[in-house]
Amino acid sequence: MTRLAFRAGVPLLAVLATAGIAEIGLRLAGPAWLRERMVAMAAGSVVVGETVDTAQFGERREGAFVRFKPGVAFALLDPEFHTTVHVTDLGTRVTGTEARGAAHVAFLGDSFTFGYGVEDNDAFVSVLCRTMGVACLNLGLPGSTLATEVDLISRRHAEVGRPRLYVVGFFAGNDLIESLTYDARQRDQAPGPRSPARERILALNRLVNTTPWLQRLYVLQLAKSAAVHVLSRDLVAVDPMFQTARDAGGPFGAEARASFARHLDRLVRLRGDDGFEIVFLMIPDRHQVYPAKMEATAAFYGLDPNALDMSFPQRMLAPLLEARGIPYVDLLGCLRASGDPDLYYRMDSHFTANGHRAAARCAVDALRPLVARVAGE
Repeated sequence: MTRLAFRAGVPLLAVLATAGIAEIGLRLAGPAWLRERMVAMAAGSVVVGETVDTAQFGERREGAFVRFKPGVAFALLDPEFHTTVHVTDLGTRVTGTEARGAAHVAFLGDSFTFGYGVEDNDAFVSVLCRTMGVACLNLGLPGSTLATEVDLISRRHAEVGRPRLYVVGFFAGNDLIESLTYDARQRDQAPGPRSPARERILALNRLVNTTPWLQRLYVLQLAKSAAVHVLSRDLVAVDPMFQTARDAGGPFGAEARASFARHLDRLVRLRGDDGFEIVFLMIPDRHQVYPAKMEATAAFYGLDPNALDMSFPQRMLAPLLEARGIPYVDLLGCLRASGDPDLYYRMDSHFTANGHRAAARCAVDALRPLVARVAGE
């Protein structure tokens, strides 16, 4: 080894030794939030987005998704789950209740209602409908929000048999952000292209999150947290639940409330025209159910947990529904009281099969009278 190579190698070895000592120290006595994150990272890669490839498995009208292709089946693959989706002749997800006859009850919502990450019969829609002994339609679509769900009713109400009751799933984690995104697209103001700096940061983040040995380095995750603390919010992708909770008291909160009010009014007009009933099912984000997880994630983002309005989505929606005579079921209290640590996947944000069963148990008593009334008409 030449003297020049030796001189260059000594600092590198010193850096590696320091990093190794730091890694050992963090594994033995690192902060609780970092240990929580490493448990999640060990579960697998983040599922990027919530959209199924509708170009391959879906049908569109006037540029909007209307249904899955009748009779198809497709797989959902992730390090935490491997499931298969089966689609009915109406282009809805199979619930296992189709043999009971005409469906008077239809469920709308995003990936939680759809049952992303679980088998057909394990989705809470399927569990609820089996428990209540009625035929149901699962019109859930990953990535949807109230605005797109109202659009879907207007396009498909007659086609799917004029259901007498729509159960609308509202996911607290991102539905408000998705509603504002929908409004922006309607105004032709969809977000512009990402900046090169943002693209480089996101590419580096993806590399860290998808490389198995990098995922497991405590030092690297601590460095990521430090970067999040100092970079602007425009450059760092914060979990949608934390964006909502952080910005609830500002313009975002007011705009989200106005957006949902507009789309609820559209839904009420359809209710008046077609005579169906509506009930909302408020589905909590995992950070609302598990306070310790919320504090750990807030620490990663450098946010003060006490300054976050984590209950804003439900508190905002409830009075809007009450003013329009729309009943609702809020699952948060029941799921939190269950004390079950396995309602959601570790890394992915969706319900496990256990979480879907718990959601069904929490909702069934409130929904049963409404379902019995419409099913008996």
